Amino acid sequence: LQAPAETSGTEFIWEWTSHDGSYTNARIITIPSDGKVKWNLSITRQRKYDIVLQPKLQNAGVFTFIQTKPEKVKVAQFEVFAVKVKPSRWLTVYKGSDVIRSCEVSHLPDSATLDWERDREPTANTTLIYNNTAHIIIHSADQYSEGTYNCTLRWNGALIFSIPKALKVSSGTHSTHHTLYRGSLNSSEVVLICRSWNSYLTAH
Repeated sequence: LQAPAETSGTEFIWEWTSHDGSYTNARIITIPSDGKVKWNLSITRQRKYDIVLQPKLQNAGVFTFIQTKPEKVKVAQFEVFAVKVKPSRWLTVYKGSDVIRSCEVSHLPDSATLDWERDREPTANTTLIYNNTAHIIIHSADQYSEGTYNCTLRWNGALIFSIPKALKVSSGTHSTHHTLYRGSLNSSEVVLICRSWNSYLTAH
């Protein structure tokens, strides 16, 4: 975070209120004009007044740059959002398998929306929003499920960020799991047919 141009003050501080509620107006660093800083939290300083945050969900929140001497003046305030997609790396999934992916944002304001989109279109039928997290569920993935899925955050209609992830589906069915349903009558029949390009003595 880049502090504004230096004012006539002789001492400045950075305060932080975290999105997860762990910290409220916590003083990160005190910076007197002589440059001898005093740290309270492990956030890196850059140049004289700027600070650098590690890209972690718990580091998100509201950061305030305040002049404390000779008088107290709020100079600037920033709100930093963090987002985490699980899993971070999308491996190829087997055809017919169920796919679950999640996208969590550190804070979701009332006027903001968090969604999964595919080819710039919402995936409302397969998306569940819970606790600042958008879950996308794809049942029985096939070749039509392939594509780029974007976790998007919009605030008052404006796009804040969009994180693209590519989903690829393997044509093979090895190690896939399927749930089958049949009628409630005891006499109902289920016929299972197993086919393979190769010849095996047994099928499981």
